[in-house]
Amino acid sequence: MKKMFWIISLSTILMITGCARTDKAPAHETGQTATQSQAIETPAPSPSAVPAKKVIADEQKNGEDGMFQLGMTLDEVRKQLEAEGMDDSNEIENAGDPADWNQGHRTVMTDQADFTFDEHERLYRIDVTDESPTTAGLKAGDAEAEVLRLYGEEFHTYEGADDGSRVLEYVMKDHYFTVWLQEQKVGGWGVSSYKWQTNSPVTESYDQVKPAGDHEGTALKEKLYGELQANMQKVEQNSDDLMAAVLASDRIRGLQSILSIVLSDAEVEEMLDQQEQVQPLLNDSVIYTGYSTQGVHLMAILSPTTPGNEKFKAAMNQLRGKEDEYAFLSAITDASDERSLEVGLDLYAEDLAGSRQEIKLSSITVSDSSNGAEQVVPFTGKDLEPLLTQYSRKQSSDLVLASGAWHAFGFMGTLINDPVIKIELDGEPVILQRQ
Repeated sequence: MKKMFWIISLSTILMITGCARTDKAPAHETGQTATQSQAIETPAPSPSAVPAKKVIADEQKNGEDGMFQLGMTLDEVRKQLEAEGMDDSNEIENAGDPADWNQGHRTVMTDQADFTFDEHERLYRIDVTDESPTTAGLKAGDAEAEVLRLYGEEFHTYEGADDGSRVLEYVMKDHYFTVWLQEQKVGGWGVSSYKWQTNSPVTESYDQVKPAGDHEGTALKEKLYGELQANMQKVEQNSDDLMAAVLASDRIRGLQSILSIVLSDAEVEEMLDQQEQVQPLLNDSVIYTGYSTQGVHLMAILSPTTPGNEKFKAAMNQLRGKEDEYAFLSAITDASDERSLEVGLDLYAEDLAGSRQEIKLSSITVSDSSNGAEQVVPFTGKDLEPLLTQYSRKQSSDLVLASGAWHAFGFMGTLINDPVIKIELDGEPVILQRQ
């Protein structure tokens, strides 16, 4: 019953009430009143008050002692849980706001503690929820005065919205030690590589901390919006600049698709007008682009199949960064026999957040917009190997693409009219469009 009480309390702090950051936190970031305790001269807690092997994590050393240490892999944690006889069958995944920095991170919950892992399956937070003590002897049920006696008053406080709960966060050498308080009693404690509810490490001061999603979204918005305006200016000066029209349409799509980007009503209206201006210029384009909600940028260039496509020869070459892009993709269709039409597809993927070196796609499909019949895009096979060699193109052997690189594919396009390209990644379908 006590375990369930503290799980509910902790969930309330994490997901319902929200917390206020201390130490000069701007009001618009927290919505709460932030507080900071004054530092006093307090003796450091004894590291040997409780044998380290009997505590779940050493709150003072970040890994040298205790059953579990920050930075362990998921497999290592599972093996240790098994060795300690702790049930690891209860697992949840953060599926809240897609713009959250910790979206998709998983937590393994046990009767004694919860273990949270990043996207690389590395342990970055341990939350102890039963009466297991710290190395200094602090445990659930102790009075707040005991926390101050053991750890001093140099901490940052995060206030709950309306239930009287608080979190005290102590800065250790290279991690954080947190204590949850409810009615001035310890409800649990934990260690983390990051400040409370952020991905901000010890190397960043509290003045530097901003919501990760908002910060990244603002920077990305400024980049894409600036590039949009630059390309729109080129289009207005010369409507034959099809490369500028392609890039303007692409940047509009990015600004509209990425969830961390927040647009004002005036900006939305402006982009709708700009989109209407460039769309007629792209009727014969074979350049398709799209963005995942998390900021993966995708571009595809198809083989030209109509006379109108030739107008985009310069844009195709420029976008691909090779003067023979149009020739390479044309050679694929030229090599097709009379009964079939092989279409080349050069695909580019880039993680705009810069956190991934490789991007794993679940699938690439092309559908016929007239009847909706999907055609699965296979990898370019042996029939096209001579062309890949001749034009020095990179062929991917699987659906794992290096971020910032192009990869060549091919598919049978005999029955496909006005293709629609769909790419699945991170559990999300991304539709690539030309207009």
